[in-house]
Amino acid sequence: MPLEIKPDGAVCVDSQNIGTLKGVLFTQAKNETELRDQTSQQTITQELAREIEKRIAQIAACSQDALSISDAGEILWSDNPVGVLKPGPQLLKPNIELIGGELASQDLQDMAVERLKDFINHEIEQKLSPLLALKTFLDSETDDRLAILARPIVRGLWYNHGVLYRPTHRDIASNITPEIRAKLHELGIRAGLEYIYMPELIKQKPARLLSLLYAYAYEKKDGPTKPFLPPNGRTSMPAPKLANDGHSHKTLAVAGYCSKGLLYVRIDMLNRLGFLINQARLDWGDEGRNGKFRIKQEMLSIMGCSLDELRSVLRAIGYKQILQDFTKEQQAIHQEYVKEVTKRHKAIMAIKAEDPNATYDIPAIKSPSYAPKQNNKKDTDKNDEGKTTYKPLEDYIPTQTLDKDGNLVFVNKLELWYYDPPWVNKQSAQDNVSTKSHSKFSKDWFSNNKSKDKPSYKKNAGRKVYSFAPPKPVDKSASPFAALAELIPDNPKNKKDK
Repeated sequence: MPLEIKPDGAVCVDSQNIGTLKGVLFTQAKNETELRDQTSQQTITQELAREIEKRIAQIAACSQDALSISDAGEILWSDNPVGVLKPGPQLLKPNIELIGGELASQDLQDMAVERLKDFINHEIEQKLSPLLALKTFLDSETDDRLAILARPIVRGLWYNHGVLYRPTHRDIASNITPEIRAKLHELGIRAGLEYIYMPELIKQKPARLLSLLYAYAYEKKDGPTKPFLPPNGRTSMPAPKLANDGHSHKTLAVAGYCSKGLLYVRIDMLNRLGFLINQARLDWGDEGRNGKFRIKQEMLSIMGCSLDELRSVLRAIGYKQILQDFTKEQQAIHQEYVKEVTKRHKAIMAIKAEDPNATYDIPAIKSPSYAPKQNNKKDTDKNDEGKTTYKPLEDYIPTQTLDKDGNLVFVNKLELWYYDPPWVNKQSAQDNVSTKSHSKFSKDWFSNNKSKDKPSYKKNAGRKVYSFAPPKPVDKSASPFAALAELIPDNPKNKKDK
């Protein structure tokens, strides 16, 4: 009897549905037991086996473009799942399990599995070649001094799948000299604000493949995880408010992202934010790691986020906000700016009142700069000495609020940020506790010591300085060796006495 397979995968015999065939997986219909009495089950099985073997042969001989990987870790052929990723000996050496195909011969099944493995291996070689290059570097023998110094960082990147979180690897990531940084650059490695990473792996296709491999083809202590698959081109996105809807630090890292404040931020954008912060310090005239700066429009642009979201990111990476009163000069500049903006706003509203659809050609008011010191030489890319300089960044001016009369309200405080990570303060507090404990121990030890030479201490600039009393003179004549020394003829003392 003829076996009909429809485009949607439905399998019919004499117009009766007996199941579905998706890829090489056949699923029987619920009424299969009733149909068994009406049709020959053996004939149907033979027809299905021939169809499945035909499909498996096509899979074994298909091109690379005919296969793809779904977000669920399944290998698709003709938009149907035919294989699934399984943990292998290493992240980049996954196993493949065939979905269905039981009615085909074992040899054909093995051929299909080998073809799917070749597909995955080719994908890894093409898209994750920078990560494979790290293994090649580690396996090679070299006498190059810089290569030897860079090897611990490369090894850390290899075992952490291309991303190294610097605060948890301070032993190898804290002392990166310019020479080592240049060597890492040759290997496609960047040492960023908080992460050491490989920019090529953050691109959409490599990051997606690495995320899928980590989620479905890697043995983890916490069991299977959900891959993080962000849309292409997104530099940041809102993080879930609920913890169970979020992703772990590792699942984000292999995708090239990290959780900071209210956002999931791409690692390279976090590094660029650090560069902009350094430049914003220069614009404000307050250089140094703890220098103050203003939020710049460019920071919001590269992050693709709101002002509140950017503030949360700054707090998450160790910055604190302060509100500083305007100086008289700054207040005058700000009031002049508000007046110009108000004048422009009223002109636009007048035009809109006459014709809501009217267009207007009123230039925007340039944002003022409130920096106490401005380096006006930063308008060119090269200075007189040939060193690269940067153009001043544009201050972010939030939308002004209106009073009852429709006038813009003056702002009398300036928002500034400076670096003050809580973990540094915590370490300082621990050091203070340790010092106090040591001082208490010292006093207790001295008070309980049976020595006659008791120390005295006095305050010196808030610190206790201990000093011992001078030792008492010793009567050497009471020594039993004194009489013996008197009998020695060559004793200089005896000759002097004579």
